[in-house]
Amino acid sequence: MSDILAKLAAPFPPERISWRVGPTNKDKTKGIALAYIDARDVMERLDSVMAIDWQCEYTPVPHGHCCRVGLLIEGHWRWRSNGAVNLSDSDKADAKEMAEKGSYSDAFKRAAVLWGVGRYLYDLDSPWVDIKELGRSYVIADSAKAQLLRVLTGKPLAPAQIEPPQSTMQGRKLEAEGVRKAREWVNAEAIPTVLACKSAEELNVWHEKSAKTIERAKAVVPDDAAALIHRISLKAESFNTLAAG
Repeated sequence: MSDILAKLAAPFPPERISWRVGPTNKDKTKGIALAYIDARDVMERLDSVMAIDWQCEYTPVPHGHCCRVGLLIEGHWRWRSNGAVNLSDSDKADAKEMAEKGSYSDAFKRAAVLWGVGRYLYDLDSPWVDIKELGRSYVIADSAKAQLLRVLTGKPLAPAQIEPPQSTMQGRKLEAEGVRKAREWVNAEAIPTVLACKSAEELNVWHEKSAKTIERAKAVVPDDAAALIHRISLKAESFNTLAAG
């Protein structure tokens, strides 16, 4: 099994990594670059490692979906799951449809992260880069491509590429680091811990101990926190079902 997990967790070629804009400076000329992969890349990774011995299932949840990814390992199906919300700030049908599709994709990718696929992206540097306006949002400027390639290949960045303008450096740096740590805690620590709980008592003890951290995660990474809360609810329901039976 360790060999399978190692293959699933292997880094992707740099050209398969995409980048989106995170927090920006006040004048919207620079932003923090956040790396991600497409759901199709995750599917290809599962195909290449597991061939036909993997599957996924979706369950509707309030305002989103939960996805569980199963791998056939040593003759047994083993599952790991995560979720995503599909809230949209627009009443337009096409916007709601995009949010719906996005929740399927995000839930699938988050479930795959629990198997190690793309998990290393959470540990990458998130440098400040030039951005440009595109419609109602902002995208990373073409001039930043070489800089981001160095992030993926492990070559050191110049200090000016890591730090934002002096006027916003401290606040933005702390904000980006808080997002990264909160997302890492939810996906790499909290959700696996919930899934591993063997009893309702064990789950309740962990939940009580982690209540303050969960509240902080809800403020910093609401989508990830919502997925965690959903997993806690599902786990609690499973224990209740066993007790009733």
